[in-house]
Amino acid sequence: MKKRIFSILIAAVMVAALVAGCGAKSDSGSSSGDSSSDGGGATHKFALVVQGPVNDGSWNTGAYNGINALKEEYGDAIETDYTEASDSSAFEEVFRNYVTLGYDVIIGHGAQFLEAAKIVAADNPEVMFVVNSNLEYMEPNVAGVNPDGTEMGIICGVAAAEASKTGKVGAIGGSYSPTTTGPLNGFAAGAYSVNPDIEVTLSIIDTWEDAAKAKEQAIAMIDAGVDVIMSDCDAAGFGVYEACTERGVYCIPTYGDQNDVAPENVIMSGLCDAGLAIKAMGEVIMDGKFEAKSYVFGVSEGCSGYSVNEAVYNELIDDEGKAAIEDINNKLANDEIVADDFIAEYCPDNVMLK
Repeated sequence: MKKRIFSILIAAVMVAALVAGCGAKSDSGSSSGDSSSDGGGATHKFALVVQGPVNDGSWNTGAYNGINALKEEYGDAIETDYTEASDSSAFEEVFRNYVTLGYDVIIGHGAQFLEAAKIVAADNPEVMFVVNSNLEYMEPNVAGVNPDGTEMGIICGVAAAEASKTGKVGAIGGSYSPTTTGPLNGFAAGAYSVNPDIEVTLSIIDTWEDAAKAKEQAIAMIDAGVDVIMSDCDAAGFGVYEACTERGVYCIPTYGDQNDVAPENVIMSGLCDAGLAIKAMGEVIMDGKFEAKSYVFGVSEGCSGYSVNEAVYNELIDDEGKAAIEDINNKLANDEIVADDFIAEYCPDNVMLK
């Protein structure tokens, strides 16, 4: 795939840079590349903006895979492109560049893009802006999109309760936001739905990168008797996995299949695919049904679920427990359970993160 300069000077220079292609960083701290650029006849032109490299193997790779899956589905009916914008001060300029180039769907991959999207959207009401991992929106043309981490958390909570031998489980999140408190509250509700007498500890560590801090919190939980911990704190989660490995307890990573991070300690991974949420949102747009609102795509859309680490999963969870996990997943897939109602029913007020 060809890397390209995304200049911030003037439209003529931007177009020239896109044609020329030379794999360099611009003054804005962004780089750009073709996801597909097939030219005329496209119904919509989709631009994806990420803050890190699309080959990071996780968050940004997922978004890149999502936009490519959309292209694969619709072929010549759409045109796609992406930009790696490492400098947050350049977000607005990158968005405006895409508007100038005629892109009518601009996707910011992460809530950090919301303010820039609102600013540029206000000047360009004909362009659809989508901000992923975000529940906010702005009429008439900014939509929030989120893969349903709350449903993922419910499934993980059921599994944790089924696997726990001490009757004590915990979950660690990176920061206070609806996209973090939702999965953690879902985890608690799932656990309590299995065992009303279980003890659930929820913790927010205010970091997504500090593995040492996450490890410290995990050890504190383990010292209190917790034997299964769900991690929802991105790279900091490696501290959780290390603590569980050292102390001989079990963990549930989230937001991707990470069963190999600690093969003897991971029970399963909670899946919540932001890339598939991008694809699902693209399908809404291609159907002509875009609205400025909050979209949540969960188990029923194939964006949330779980992946088991068979050796550990089979060791800890009996057939009845496995059936309970499958049952909650199926009920979510069939929209028989509304996550918020489920949390209200099963998660005690003194445990719930507000």
